[in-house]
Amino acid sequence: MNITEPLNDLRARHDEATARAGELRDQIEQFTAPLAETEARLADLATTRKVVAELARNGTEPEPPELATTCQHILNAFSQHPARYSASVNCTNCWACPPTPRP
Repeated sequence: MNITEPLNDLRARHDEATARAGELRDQIEQFTAPLAETEARLADLATTRKVVAELARNGTEPEPPELATTCQHILNAFSQHPARYSASVNCTNCWACPPTPRP
């Protein structure tokens, strides 16, 4: 029995399967990065949806601390100025600042 022919056939099948596996690996690599980006975006959207839903239930809005602090610094500067205004002054650019009474 000649074994050379079946061995050559097995070698050809092995080479074809190896080539196909390489093609599939390439396709997987092409899809991996976009899949990771899409999954990260989905996670961000889910988190945003949860935060918005919680805020809607509580009926409150988050207070951005840097904005409130900046407004307060501006109002403090006005209150310390020698020609300060004698009436109550409210920050009209920031919903986070409470009314500041003037002496």
